[in-house]
Amino acid sequence: AQARVVVPAGDTLRPRFVTTLEDPMAKAIMMVFTQPADPSRIDDYRRWYDDHISGAMAVVGDMPKAVRYQVVPGLASAKAAPSQFVTLYEIDSDDVHGVQARLHEAWTNDTITKSEIITPGPVIFWQLDAELAPKSPMD
Repeated sequence: AQARVVVPAGDTLRPRFVTTLEDPMAKAIMMVFTQPADPSRIDDYRRWYDDHISGAMAVVGDMPKAVRYQVVPGLASAKAAPSQFVTLYEIDSDDVHGVQARLHEAWTNDTITKSEIITPGPVIFWQLDAELAPKSPMD
């Protein structure tokens, strides 16, 4: 099935870089780089990841959405990628340190299921650029 974009009458599609927080967006993101431990088991990797990711998100909390991306083969940038896949997790909390601590605790006490199918890579947290953060009424 092909994806289809529906544009309401009168609207046009145009790229837009968000410069204010008028639109709801994540307060932070977590990038998790992974790949199959054995390239011949990519289907097992995808199935395991898809079956376990929502449970991990529920345990940690404050992660309403995640999406997995695969590196584009054949581009020079693919060689610089730390792994074949990256999953971006939206974090809906001002306390990113707390989210990271809960994730670490769940990982170390095996609340999050581990598998030999996955080779983990770097985990990097990013917060919204301070220039874009909502201003308090006192500012």
